[in-house]
Parts: sequence; C-alpha cells; structure tokens
Amino acid sequence: MGGQGTGAHCVAVAFGTGLLCNLWHKHSMSLLEDVQAFVDKFGARPGRRTKLGIKVARVTRASPDGLVACLVEGLQCIHAGTEKKATRFLQRKTSGKCVNTSLKQWAANLKSRGNIKQSELSQALDAMSIRGNLRNVRKGLLKHAGNGSGKREAGSKSLTASKSLPAINVDGAVPVVKSCVPHAPQSVVNWIYQALLDCYSIFARLLGEGSFDEAGVWQGSGSGQLMLFWGSHLGAVRGQSMISWDYDGDLAVFLKPGASFDTTWQLGTGPLLALGYRCTKHGPHKYRIAPPNPMCWIPYKELFQQVRENDSGLNRSQIMKQCAALWRKGVRSSYPHGSNCIDIEVYTVPCGKQEITIQGTAKIAIGISSLFPAADAIFGPLRFTMPRTTDVLTQEYGQSCVTEPRVKTFTKGGVMRVSPEPVPLGVRLHAWPYVELHRVDPKYWS
Repeated sequence: MGGQGTGAHCVAVAFGTGLLCNLWHKHSMSLLEDVQAFVDKFGARPGRRTKLGIKVARVTRASPDGLVACLVEGLQCIHAGTEKKATRFLQRKTSGKCVNTSLKQWAANLKSRGNIKQSELSQALDAMSIRGNLRNVRKGLLKHAGNGSGKREAGSKSLTASKSLPAINVDGAVPVVKSCVPHAPQSVVNWIYQALLDCYSIFARLLGEGSFDEAGVWQGSGSGQLMLFWGSHLGAVRGQSMISWDYDGDLAVFLKPGASFDTTWQLGTGPLLALGYRCTKHGPHKYRIAPPNPMCWIPYKELFQQVRENDSGLNRSQIMKQCAALWRKGVRSSYPHGSNCIDIEVYTVPCGKQEITIQGTAKIAIGISSLFPAADAIFGPLRFTMPRTTDVLTQEYGQSCVTEPRVKTFTKGGVMRVSPEPVPLGVRLHAWPYVELHRVDPKYWS
C-alpha cells in the first residue's frame, strides 16, 4: 500500500508540475506580447511603478537572459505620466485633430532627448518638424503619377472605390522609380542584406548540422536545412546578388520527417527581437521578420497584404484574383505595412517520395533531386546555400527567368504581370550593400 501511495503521490506531483509549467508558459507569452506592444508603441520600457513595469522587473530578475529581458534591454523607462501624455499625443495625431500648444511643447522636449527607440511615438514626433516638406513631396508624387493638380479628389478614401490615387503615407518612405522599374532604395538594400544574414545565421545554428541527399534522406544530427528561395534564389543564380527591384528576402526551411519548426522559431525570435526586428507567424508554415516600422511600400503589394489578412484561408492565386478585382475598382490599402521583410517558408521533406509540393502562385510539384543536395549561393558579399537546380524558379517565373530579367508591371486595369519586354538599357540590375555588415560569421563571407 505504501508503495502504491507513493507512486500515486509522484504522479499527482508530476501532473501538478506540468500544469503549473503550462500555466507559466501561457503567462510568459502573454507578458511578452504586452511588452512587445508597449515597445512598438512608445519605444521605451514601461515605468517601474506601473503594473506592466512591475511584471517586467520580476521576470527579468528571474530570467536575465529571457525574451522579455532581451526586448527591453537598453531602453529608457517611460514613467506613467509621460505614458499618459504620449497616449494623448498619439490619439490626436492618428485622429487628425490639432495638437494644442502645451502638448506640442511637451513633444518637442521629448524629441530633443533623443532616447526614444523607433516606434509609433518616434514616428509621430519626427513627422511634426517636417510636415511641410512631406506635404510638398506628396503633391509632387501625386502630380508625377498623373493627377495634374497634385491634390486628392474631394471625398476620396483609401479603402473605397474612387478615381483618385491611393493615399500616400507621408510619414514613411516611398519606392524609387527609374524607367518604370521600382528600385529598392539603398537603405532598404542595406537592411535586407543585414536582416538576411542575421536570420540565416541564427536559424541555421538552431536547425543544427546536416543536409539532405539527392534521394531526400537526411544525413546529420540536426532537424533541417535552410536555403535561399524565390527572389533571393533567383538573384543569386542570375547575378550573385540581390535583384535591384526586389523589396524583401526569401528563405526556405526543409525539415526532416517528424521535425517541427515551432520550437526553433520560438528560440530564434529571442535574439532577433533583441536586435530590433519584428517577428510574426504569417500562416501555418510561413514566418516573417521585418523592421519595427515600414521602410518602403508599394500600393499594389499593400492591397495584396490586406486581402490576405482579411481572409487567411485564401491561397496565393485566390488572393491575387481578389486583389486585381479590387485594384480595378480603385480600392487601395488604408494602412501600409511596408514591403520590406525576410519571409521564411517551411516544408517537410516526405520520406520515400520523389516529389515535394511547393506553394508558389499555385502548387508546384518539384522533384526531390531538383532541390538536393543543396548548392553554394553567392549573394553579394555573402555565401549561403540554395536549391541544386532552378526548376522551382522556372516553374514559377517562366523558362527564361534565369537569363532574361523581367520586371513585374501593372496593366491599365491594375493587374500585376511580368513584363514581356526586357529591362530597359541603363537600368541597374543588381544591388549590393553600401554599409559594413555586422555579426558576420567567417563561413558566410563569399
């Protein structure tokens, strides 16, 4: 009886411990989300006497190397009174109401300190002093795009059908266009190279050692393999660098059977959050790393993003059809997210099969031997890996995509398509970083 009682007691203790761990995990994730939202809004850590600040202090003392500690490391505290004023200031700015003199003075003093991290608050503060210049830029953009008056039509709104141009986000960056090619600004190019390097090095280390052979059999102690994909793969093949009109980076993770990327993602977001990136899970098998605020945006891509958010059950082909129909009616996105990010797609390599399904514009069946073993990829000054052949690229973009650069353009009806005409002479095809890259492991230098 004594032995049975002891066993039952141990089971109860183990069950209770597991339940407490589960509750603690949910509490920690909820706190992390609250802190992330606070930092994104105010660019600072919560005051030590506020409810959120007390929780943050308790957690950081218990786990100095945890995600919450990484998120608030190096940030200035914002006291409860300052938080209230900042909230009032943001409310008036976002609603379009006038900011009174005392609040303007407070905002000027706060901005002069220069200790607010990039956030909604810092963006609103920066917009105050350059509003006149931005208004002139906006008029010039509208005039250049075909509205001779440089003004929006009366009563037009960004998410309603109208003949006016889409609302320009005057507080953010806009694409640079040359010969109808929407080149990525150099600041965006610099960011993509650094972000791609950070993401690749962090997740490659977490996935561990190993690779797939031509039959799709995993060799090694790790859980999966990371590669350049889509536009980044095409840039590496065609010009050994980033395509000059690309606005994001693409990676793909190929997992061995039975492996999961969720734990790897949770472990990887810690250092990425500490480096100032925004990390989101975009779908069942898609993850995104982005800057805290939009750097650059394209109206059609923003509408595509908004349609996807409104109905997460749509596949890419369905999203494109809805987006094209809305675009023809004059509908534009009301809240630009920004086109700059690193997208990670996750696939599991099937055991004993010769093909794997890749989700492109439509589903693509790719032979395992077309992907593996992975090939070396030169990408500007960096070296990564990429699929063994270009089969996935030619099925998605066309047989000539590797040898003949094409640009995505818009028809008069607003439908996005690949231009049949070659890129005009004199247009830059490739882009390199113009700044020093940080945290470069020697094995990633080309």
